[in-house]
Amino acid sequence: RQRHEADAAYADARLTATGIAQAQARRADLGVWRRRPSLIVSSPLTRALQTAAYIFADDLAAGVPLVVRPELREFFPNLAQDAGRPLAALRSDPAIRALPNASVVLSALSNEACAQWRHEWDEWQANGSATGARARSWQAHCADGGRIADFKAW
Repeated sequence: RQRHEADAAYADARLTATGIAQAQARRADLGVWRRRPSLIVSSPLTRALQTAAYIFADDLAAGVPLVVRPELREFFPNLAQDAGRPLAALRSDPAIRALPNASVVLSALSNEACAQWRHEWDEWQANGSATGARARSWQAHCADGGRIADFKAW
């Protein structure tokens, strides 16, 4: 196996300095948009939250809501960087707390905002494995086509 497929250090990989610079550069590209977003939706993976916060910093500052949905995570169950982290770990991450509009991101990660899905995410979808009848892992969540139906229902 490749290191990026198995190394836990890659779990929920953050943006690199290059990735942050690229996201900030895309923010400038939004100036040519004739219409602004009325809703910003992100997966609960750190790099997705970072990308949304950097690209849409002006919109978030103007009050555009940020919604976090687990169904939007990547579809690659063999890559360690697609493992997530429980919501409490995301909320305490210095990379999240340092984001522009961090308070908006933290609010979108609150127990209240994530009430529909936070228990399952924290229990097994992020990076764990429940036991017994619910024994599943984050890899199962990545590969589960039913999450598209869940997203459509939302």
